Amino acid sequence: MSYKSAVIIGQGDVNETALRQFAGAMPLIALDGAADYLAQQGLQAETIIGDMDSLHQGSDSGHHKAAHHIQIAEQDSNDFEKALYHLTPSSVVGLGLFGKRFDHSMANLHLMAKYQHRTRIIAVTNDEIITVHKGPAQLASEAGGLVAVIPLAPMRFESSLNLGYGLAGLALGFGTMISSSNHATASQIEIVPEAEFATISYAVCRPLCLLQTMPLEAL
Repeated sequence: MSYKSAVIIGQGDVNETALRQFAGAMPLIALDGAADYLAQQGLQAETIIGDMDSLHQGSDSGHHKAAHHIQIAEQDSNDFEKALYHLTPSSVVGLGLFGKRFDHSMANLHLMAKYQHRTRIIAVTNDEIITVHKGPAQLASEAGGLVAVIPLAPMRFESSLNLGYGLAGLALGFGTMISSSNHATASQIEIVPEAEFATISYAVCRPLCLLQTMPLEAL
């Protein structure tokens, strides 16, 4: 089984507005116990995937019977990674990937970087959208809106366009400097790492309102 595009729901903080926006337009993939959360929202997961260690199996969980169940017992990956490598979606809206447990949030950010070569992932929190990139990126934004650039390893930037605080010549990395409180000055921004750092991943956080004003393909 594989999906071209899907909404993957984890057990972090789910943006319910975004869930309602995409439910019905894209298949809903629940990571293990997230299927219980969907049922509470009156929604049915098309596929439930994971090691099934947190899915409620009681007599009141008949809503699970209509879904595809994919149990993968190995413990070398979390449920999000199981979905990415088994279902091989090319495009994902991720809900509930962040929030609650910090270690799970960091693991899912790592997976966004690990699988970006084959899966385009837009993670949606209650406050922002998060994407991961390598090399130059031209991205939709909102004039005056949040832009946070967070390198996942030390790197330097050649240039940027339409950022309140330019990145040209900056070396960023955890423990030195990150551009976590930047903002856009126009509706499109550009970020260009120096060539020798073109293989380093960096996360970009942008305003949540873009989900309402832009098609997913433009994000």
